[in-house]
Amino acid sequence: MVFSEDGLAFEFLSSVADCTKVPIIATVTATAGIVFFTLAFSYHILINLVSGGTLITFIAVCFALIVISYTRTAEVVDESSGLIQNEVVASEEQPSSSLKEDPGYVENQEWKVVA
Repeated sequence: MVFSEDGLAFEFLSSVADCTKVPIIATVTATAGIVFFTLAFSYHILINLVSGGTLITFIAVCFALIVISYTRTAEVVDESSGLIQNEVVASEEQPSSSLKEDPGYVENQEWKVVA
């Protein structure tokens, strides 16, 4: 599974059954956790936890979008693969000539909003 390959989940959760192609251990672990929380807490507490978790998730996504939109980037072409990659330009560095040719670039501002 992708999460375990990236190190975001434990490796034992990535084992997939050959006949069904379903991550059995991950499914059983998640179901056991849900059953435990359902039996251990009242529905009122669970509803408040879900509402709070959703609110925190929305706040984190909004914050990440604000940070991304005010980050200066410059497009760099990788010679080996020919792919275009975005690099973050530090505020002390002088922007490259390709960034200065961008019609949205303003010389005297510290940040540029990337559209």
